[in-house]
This record gives sequence, C-alpha cells and structure tokens, in this order.
Amino acid sequence: MDPLLFGIKGDVVLEVLGTIVLLSLFVERALSPIFESRLVLDKMKNKGFKEPIVIITSLVIVYLYQFDAMAVIFSQEKNTLVGYLITAGVVSGGSKGSIKLFRDFLNWKSSAQQEHEDFSKAEREIKSAKMKLDLEKTI
Repeated sequence: MDPLLFGIKGDVVLEVLGTIVLLSLFVERALSPIFESRLVLDKMKNKGFKEPIVIITSLVIVYLYQFDAMAVIFSQEKNTLVGYLITAGVVSGGSKGSIKLFRDFLNWKSSAQQEHEDFSKAEREIKSAKMKLDLEKTI
C-alpha cells in the first residue's frame, strides 16, 4: 500500500523520529541525577517508581511543546490527547533504550551507579559461595 495515501511524507517522518530520539535523550539525562543518586539506588531500586515518573515527565514535555508525533506524521490539523499519550510513550520507551545504551554499551555511569553495581555483584558472589558451601556440607 502506498504511504502517500495516508499523507505520510518520508522527510517529515525522519524529522519526527529525530525529535523523538533527542527528547528521549533529554529525558534520560535530565532524570539520571535523580535515578542514579545513592538514595534512590540504595532504597528504591526495583520498586517500580521510575517508569511512571519517566512517562509523566515525557507527557508533560510533549504537551507543553505541543508535540503530537501522530498528528505531524499523518498531517492532522490539530493535536489529540491520544497522540500526546502515544508520543510520550515512545519518548519514555526511547529513554529506557538510551539508558541501556549509556550504561551497558558505552559504560557511562555515575560513581553511585558503579558502586551500587559492584556491591550487588559482590553480594551475589557471597550468596553463591554460601550456597556452594551449604551444598558441600550436605554431601
């Protein structure tokens, strides 16, 4: 099916995707001092509060800047709440992807994040050694 039937223009799609990537990076970097602080890493890790904060932050940004990716791509005359929600979801999902890029691939981490990971790794190794010891005692 021809994408022009929907009024989709390739150059506009590329501009929208570029904007989404930039917004995702901005959101990720803006929230990283909070999410990588020692308090958050030690007390609130894996509690499930990060995702709602990122989604709400993304929604506020796309709403304040009137950025409805769906309306732009499909050449609509006005923005919609559904468009804002979808755009915010994509931006927040891209934010999670950029976190993985920075931390796992490029190995860019705050010192608190690195210390937390080192401590967690040491805890896992100690637990594994204890389990091996307990297993050897039972044999």
